[in-house]
Amino acid sequence: MFTRYAGLAVVASVLAACSNEPTAPLPTMAPSSGPAYSAGVASPNTSVGSTFTIYVGGSLTYRGTGPSNNNKGQCRSHSDGTTGWYWVPGNNQAGNSNGRGGGASGGDQEVGPNHQQCASVGAGYSVTVAFNDIANYVKSPSGNFELNFNPFCIPNADPSLPPTCYSRNVHYKVGTNWTTGAGVLHGVGVRSDTHETSHWSIDLSQINSSSNLIDDPPRKLYLTAHCDDGTYPDSPATVSW
Repeated sequence: MFTRYAGLAVVASVLAACSNEPTAPLPTMAPSSGPAYSAGVASPNTSVGSTFTIYVGGSLTYRGTGPSNNNKGQCRSHSDGTTGWYWVPGNNQAGNSNGRGGGASGGDQEVGPNHQQCASVGAGYSVTVAFNDIANYVKSPSGNFELNFNPFCIPNADPSLPPTCYSRNVHYKVGTNWTTGAGVLHGVGVRSDTHETSHWSIDLSQINSSSNLIDDPPRKLYLTAHCDDGTYPDSPATVSW
């Protein structure tokens, strides 16, 4: 009996030596936004954003109906899209005396086409573009910096299949002194007068530089935003966190 209990005691002592404390947590997976790092160097759920405004001047158009700007003639449209300024019989001041209006002509005579008396300049407007994303910001003791955004996922046309997801990040490696980016950020622009929306993107692959672009400070990236709809030209954008 003594020998049997002694054997069990030896087994128990070996198991205790190979195990952690009873309350030790189970291993966990690294977050999808980036790899696991030593405690204290990562800032998860970091808000990253960019907001900028572009201004669009009023456009020049030519009215095809109604009186002219000086009320001394009428504006009429043509089938080719142009607009004429017309002298009307009885109004000697609309044209001149060379046969294109005025007292020397009879009937409706055009002075134009696209005459300034039928021109109108529409009011300008602005477009405010905003990007908002979440990232895992890493300041490694080694000197590396990483900005790992949450993946961008596109639903599958077949709802029974998983979405297609793309990773997005900006990494600075101190060993090579090189910063690279991958993936695309997506934003929305809102027009000030009509509140129409436009779709914008910032391609992070434009970052390919021998400089530390995500040092802390300044915690800013100077990039170019593109209007995916083709409505507006590219615009500078400052991404900060």
